[in-house]
Amino acid sequence: MLTGGTMFAFSRLSARSFLLKSLVQKSNSRLCFGVVRNMSYTCQHHGSAYTSDYRLFLRNEAGLISPFHDIPLLVQGENNVYNMVVEIPRWTNAKMEICTKSKLNPIKQDTKNGAVRFIKNVFPYKGYPWNYGALPQTWEDPNLIDEHTNAFGDGDPVDVIEIGYKVAERGSVLQVKLLGVLAMIDNGETDWKVIAIDVNDPLASKLNDIDDVKEVMPGLLEATVEWFKIYKMPGGDPPNKFAFNGEAKHKEFATEIVLQTHSRWEELVTKKIENVKNIACENVTLESSPFKISHKDADAICALLPPRSACAPIPAEVDAMFYLSEKAKQSVVFGIVRNMSYTCQHHGSAYTSDYRLFLKNEIGVISPFHDIPLLVQGENNVYNMVVEIPRWTNAKMEICTKSKLNPIKQDTKNGVVRFVKNVFPYKGFPWNYGALPQTWQDPNLVDEHTNSFGDGDPVDIIEIGYKVAERGSVLQVKLLGVLAMVDYRETDWKVIAIDVNDPLASKLNDIDDVKEVMPGLLEATVEWFKIYKMPGGDPPNKFAFNGEAKHKEFATEIVLQTHCRWEELVTNKIKNVTNIACENVTLESSPFKISHKDADSICALLPPRSACAPIPAEVDAMFYLSEKAKQSQPNQPKPS
Repeated sequence: MLTGGTMFAFSRLSARSFLLKSLVQKSNSRLCFGVVRNMSYTCQHHGSAYTSDYRLFLRNEAGLISPFHDIPLLVQGENNVYNMVVEIPRWTNAKMEICTKSKLNPIKQDTKNGAVRFIKNVFPYKGYPWNYGALPQTWEDPNLIDEHTNAFGDGDPVDVIEIGYKVAERGSVLQVKLLGVLAMIDNGETDWKVIAIDVNDPLASKLNDIDDVKEVMPGLLEATVEWFKIYKMPGGDPPNKFAFNGEAKHKEFATEIVLQTHSRWEELVTKKIENVKNIACENVTLESSPFKISHKDADAICALLPPRSACAPIPAEVDAMFYLSEKAKQSVVFGIVRNMSYTCQHHGSAYTSDYRLFLKNEIGVISPFHDIPLLVQGENNVYNMVVEIPRWTNAKMEICTKSKLNPIKQDTKNGVVRFVKNVFPYKGFPWNYGALPQTWQDPNLVDEHTNSFGDGDPVDIIEIGYKVAERGSVLQVKLLGVLAMVDYRETDWKVIAIDVNDPLASKLNDIDDVKEVMPGLLEATVEWFKIYKMPGGDPPNKFAFNGEAKHKEFATEIVLQTHCRWEELVTNKIKNVTNIACENVTLESSPFKISHKDADSICALLPPRSACAPIPAEVDAMFYLSEKAKQSQPNQPKPS
């Protein structure tokens, strides 16, 4: 039972916290966030990442420190700017956390039943949807029942999510401003989630309170609450709960919570409060703390730890996507994908305009457009799919229909390689994306369903299985359905399929199965295709059939029709109005067949493979569209 003194200690701020509160409230209207100097913190790694022996310590200019106790809550010389220790970068799954029970509180990977933890992807989210970490010098007291949640604190530093565009690095220290807070209850414990933004983010000047987030980043708060509710459910846990009906409270309230938890932390490290959870309070900077140690003693803590070694491989099942209906979650058991006899031959530097990826079979270079069979030999209703864009990536790679042997290259616009923008809540392409070989959407022909000419490309296909495929890989898939998209008044079919080796393949045999087993996927797919170009200034794409996905039988008919048109193209029986490169090495009846020697000569003058160019930082930016924007003007004709 709590004493009156304990309750009083929570309700009042300590003298230091009162001073902090005065500082953060002072000249609030005059704050202008510009470029803030870099902090002098670096990382010291031990062991192998993604194993239980991994530890990440932080250092300042003097030596090892505790990220929990030695990094100030407030940034020195800055009003209302807080330090945030990044534990988990956006879009990653490894459940890293400051270890409150180990001396100097290194970041390590959480474990469950002896195995390191990776959080599961719950559709449509990839890993953590924002940078996730902790506010140093705060503590959610497990001795104390919070008046807002009616639950004890969880014994950890206060969690913070940083909603800016940049993917931060694990162990980095960001300087953020607070915007609001969510009151989550996790396993019956109070677990505040502060919402903040890096002060150097392009949107920081527009975001000063939680209402600004609602306006500038529509949908983010609702998705954040949903994610926190459901992210543990695929592992069998019940949904998390929230006080205030999941409403995000304003900046002033968030600041009050943070300063209260700072006050409790101060009492912890000065030994004025009972340490019921055996928190490691060793530090190197707090003169008033009885737990202060020397830098020499700090170094001794790491002396017996293993040196840094190569990262362990992340298990393939971490890429699995889970789908939750209102009634139940979908269980997944993982299978094995057999290797195909196609390999990749790279030229140039990826993410530049000179990059080319050719495919090879056991004999030599081939065309992925013309030489890979549409149907898998010896298999009924199993099709080959050439992967152009792996799931959750942004580089707009495509089979080049105009170049001999049709290598995969990155699309360009105005001479610059293209990356699709992230439109909240989607990261890149939400599925593996590619093409069905030996199909062609004829630009001479008006499709009866869309009343539009074909786009002159192979038929596009999305593969909805759990595994992130590799660019240039060839998957064996079964068709499930198709969407009739109209892009710049051109027919652009989007076939929906699943890898035959995927764990869910046996449950998915037609489009209705997708609706049942993967609730929400089809609706999200239509939404993504409608809006993904809009941040670049393009209007939304349109769909025939009101965006309804047609069944497998219909999809099969479309694919076979486009296969017939392709066959007429490569046998020179149809007008090649868009100058498709039809060179191939396997089609005996094609006048465009060339020898493997000639195929090799096509690649001979190309530059050898070189290191990938860096992906521009702005590719990680997240764009937010209001419902009104999503319903804006229909697609316009393609410019001449």
